[in-house]
Amino acid sequence: LKSGVVLCELINAVKPGACKAPSKKGLPFVQMENIAAYLGACSAIGIQGFESFQTIDLFEGKDIVAVVQAIHALGPAVPPDDASKASCDRDAETHRISSLSSPFLLASS
Repeated sequence: LKSGVVLCELINAVKPGACKAPSKKGLPFVQMENIAAYLGACSAIGIQGFESFQTIDLFEGKDIVAVVQAIHALGPAVPPDDASKASCDRDAETHRISSLSSPFLLASS
């Protein structure tokens, strides 16, 4: 998550082409550029500033709660037809995810 690659792929799964293709180089400034590209794409699709986070919140782990809330804010941006394609099965006793399927996740495997 820290590299921003998964975030860019996520936003592109919600709205194809919203974010430039992320660089998979492990250099810190490149990873921060990926995160910034994701944040810019979120803004472009209508995610409000108060629902977002700063690059450093994720990159340095300053405010992971804000990162999670920002990812959660993408929910309303998912078109209704696409939302039905994702599913998650949880074990009721252990609360562990036993299977997870989504066009986005399957494509990245």
